[in-house]
Amino acid sequence: MLRFVVLTLLVAMVIGQAKNSGCNYFCTKPEGPNKGAHYCCSPPFIPLKPEEKHPGKCPPPLKDCTRIIPQVCPHDGHCPFNQKCCFDTCLDLHTCKPAHF
Repeated sequence: MLRFVVLTLLVAMVIGQAKNSGCNYFCTKPEGPNKGAHYCCSPPFIPLKPEEKHPGKCPPPLKDCTRIIPQVCPHDGHCPFNQKCCFDTCLDLHTCKPAHF
């Protein structure tokens, strides 16, 4: 539990820094209480890349949150080829997830 709290704080801190230093990418929340809201989904260390669409679909949302540390992403081009940039309902941001076919 402590690890999850620390991870959440780190992600929030990175997103907060992105707001202060400019943002390269904005994403839209597709679900949840802030559905439709735009947020900075590119921490400062994420380089600009051409937008890509990897094959497959995003997996269904998890019923329980995991303790896996995700890779934050603004689009598929920031994920390995076998993964998609999908909205994570637990973290309330986009992360790389294994593609479903």
